[in-house]
Amino acid sequence: MLEAELGEQGGVVECPHCGGTIELPADREDELDGDRIRRIAHARRSEFRAKAYCVIGGFALLGGSAQLMWMGVQAGQVGGWGSWAVGCIVVGALGVISSIRLWMKNR
Repeated sequence: MLEAELGEQGGVVECPHCGGTIELPADREDELDGDRIRRIAHARRSEFRAKAYCVIGGFALLGGSAQLMWMGVQAGQVGGWGSWAVGCIVVGALGVISSIRLWMKNR
């Protein structure tokens, strides 16, 4: 391990093992700030992506739930209000509730 103190101008340090020279950057804090900025930008992009998935998933779930409820109503009108028709309506209603929860999570 090589230890060196950095000045404002950086510097050149000789390696004690191989005898080669190593050029040190002038200010290491700028480099660390760049890494921090990249991490923050990556975290923000990830957050926006997750929010977009929630919105898209909520709309898809709402559309599928509405279709399922409509199928249940049609089945109830044509063949009677049996377990198939009522089940479609109940599962569709649960899908609507789930889509609302996805949208609320997005806030």
